[in-house]
Amino acid sequence: MRATRWEILGAWLRIWTPPRDVEIPPIPWRKVGALAALTCVVGVLVALFAGPRIEDGKQRRATGQQRAEAALSREALARLRCHENPRPAEGASLIDVVVDVPRACSGV
Repeated sequence: MRATRWEILGAWLRIWTPPRDVEIPPIPWRKVGALAALTCVVGVLVALFAGPRIEDGKQRRATGQQRAEAALSREALARLRCHENPRPAEGASLIDVVVDVPRACSGV
């Protein structure tokens, strides 16, 4: 009686004990070694070609975020300056100045 592929793999990994009448072939170490070497080569090639692209993408995203944050910071600073230095019209009272600040700064 011959075992299925999963039963053979389970017996090789020692997570399944086959019955006495089931035939389990020996582990094909050459194929295992060749597959491991091929996996390593593919991993190195992926790292060599994908690594620089990933780093470039990270750098571009970081630059874009820095620009966006700088623009927001400049905008917030301009808004604060407008609110700190209201310019009342001649003869206006303090209440008129406080009411006119949002209208005066809305263009910022």
